[in-house]
Amino acid sequence: MKTKRSPWTLLAWPASLLSILVVIWISGYVYWRIRINREIVDLRRDTAARLIARNPPSELLHRAGSRAIRPLLEEMNDALQRNDRELANLLFRVSNDTWS
Repeated sequence: MKTKRSPWTLLAWPASLLSILVVIWISGYVYWRIRINREIVDLRRDTAARLIARNPPSELLHRAGSRAIRPLLEEMNDALQRNDRELANLLFRVSNDTWS
């Protein structure tokens, strides 16, 4: 004899799949934000050395692509407001490498 299925069972599968997708998306977002922010802090720390280097300053930001645009622009704006021309120049160079 078959038992009748609960209507909640039909809703549980799509809800669990959707919740797994949301958790994966959030974890990827947080991962990239942490990596990008750490790289920007490293750029801020070694501004003078990286400014005169011939190779691109950051491979990670280049791989991050469009995810790095907003934090780079925010940091560049902060550097310009602090009148830190070297860091703003370096961030501009990194942003050009990232977008190309």
